[in-house]
Order: sequence, then structure tokens, then C-alpha cells
Amino acid sequence: MLFLAAINVICSFCTFFLGIYVFRTKVTVVPLRLRFSFLVLTLAATLWVIGSGMRNFIPLSLAQQIPNWTLGVTVLIPFFLLEVVRGATNRKHPSRGIRFAEALLLSYLLYSAFACKMIVVTGNISVYRPLLAYHILIAYAAFYCGSAVLLLISTIQKTEGNRKFMALIMTIGIAYGLCVALLFIYLLPIFGIFKGYLSSIGVLGWAIHWAIILVDYGALEISQVPSVLDERPILLKVFAPSLRLLQRFFCPNDYSERLRKERAALVEQIMLYDLDLRENANLSRQARYERVGERFALFL
Repeated sequence: MLFLAAINVICSFCTFFLGIYVFRTKVTVVPLRLRFSFLVLTLAATLWVIGSGMRNFIPLSLAQQIPNWTLGVTVLIPFFLLEVVRGATNRKHPSRGIRFAEALLLSYLLYSAFACKMIVVTGNISVYRPLLAYHILIAYAAFYCGSAVLLLISTIQKTEGNRKFMALIMTIGIAYGLCVALLFIYLLPIFGIFKGYLSSIGVLGWAIHWAIILVDYGALEISQVPSVLDERPILLKVFAPSLRLLQRFFCPNDYSERLRKERAALVEQIMLYDLDLRENANLSRQARYERVGERFALFL
């Protein structure tokens, strides 16, 4: 039992770590608002997964409070999920009137959750009776998450280039997370296999997809890739080959254009670095060539 709980906790904190990593990454050109939304989104997902996966360890004295508080955390997930998608797809944010309505809805749901008016636990902690606020939460989550998916699909269909590729990777991340969640929360229980805590693997997989593409937000601008060199985020160093393979398959024209410009930019960087060594360092030709080779070994 402790081993299973450890899987849940490790996957959850890795998810939150990715949120912190994206938020603090300096070489990316992702807007601060987008990075902050992703940070809050991963934090909320982490708390939700931990709260759901650790329910068997909850003392009876908190059997009513913890499930409701866990649902309170989920209130933030659909909102910030849509915020991240809006920012990534460059869509306009809602008007002040809609923001005010959203604030009222979120306030009502958060109050209902932390006042333990979302569900009533009856007997076993996994058995509960939903109240009005719970049904409103489900409808709100379905609408916001559905809107986020539709925005991504619309971006894939109507745009080209880097933004289309970003929307594609984000859609793959959502699809992966949903498939894993459905497997462990819905399909396996039909056959008497209860492994709901493993849905945290799906949440982590979704977070990895989104973190990679958000960190790669700036690197998708081809001319920026060689200029950052060793300062590239570790996520790009690890997953860049996979990203380029996907781009080559789904967006071959964009991939070819990216490759052509990237090579040209790389040659420019090599020539400028060699010129700097020639003018400012007292090195032989062979030593200069070796220095250049060491500097650009990652790209050669």
C-alpha cells in the first residue's frame, strides 16, 4: 500500500516540478501570464491527484472535509487549463463582464467545497451523495475543458507553422492524460481492477507534453536555437529529437524550412565565433578549430 501511495506522490510532485520549471525557465519567450497559469494548473492537478490517491489514509474525523477540499482544488483546473490554451493559441481573453461572471462562479464553487457543501460522504469514504454544487462543478469542468480542446483543434485546422505544431503536441498531451485516466478510473474497475491512483501517471504524461512544448515556445523560432547553445533548458536537450521527429511527420514543410534556417543560423554563429577567436585570442589555427568544435559539438 505504501509503495502504491509513493507512486502517486512521486508522479504528483513531478507534475508540480514541471510547472515550476516552466515558470522559472529564462531562455523561453513564453509570456509571464502563460507561465503563471501553467504553474497554478500543475499545482492544482498535483493537489487533486494526491488528495484522490491518498483517500485510504484519511482519518475518519476528516472523512467529510478532505474529499470536499479535494474537489475545491479541482475548481481551478478547468479555468487555468483554458487560460493556458488561450495564451498558447494566441486567442483573446474574455471581456470584463465575462471575467466577473467567472469570478462569481469560481467563488461559489470554492465556497461550496471548503464549506463541505459539494458532496456528503456516506459510510465508506469512496461513497458519497453529490449536492447541487457538485453538478455545477461537473458542468463547468466539461464546458471549459471542452472549450480548450475545441480551441486546440481549431488552431490545428486553421493555422500553419509553429502554432499549429504547438497545438498538436498539446492535444496529444490531453489525449494521453484522458486515455490513462479513463483506463484506471473507468475501464479497469468494470472488471474489478481498482487502480485509480495510477491515473497520476496520465497527469504526469500530460504535464510533460505541455511543459516540453511551452519551453520550446521560443526555440520554435528557428533563429533562436543556435544562439542559446548550452543555455538551452534540459527539457529541450532531452526531448528535442522527439519533437523534431513529430514535426517532420506532421508538418514536413515547416520542418524543412526550420532545418534550412537552423543550418544557416548555425553556420553564422560558427563563423562569428571563429572570427572572435581570431581577433581576440592568440591561438594557432588548429587550436582555434578545436575550440570551435568544442563550442558547437552539440550541433555538429
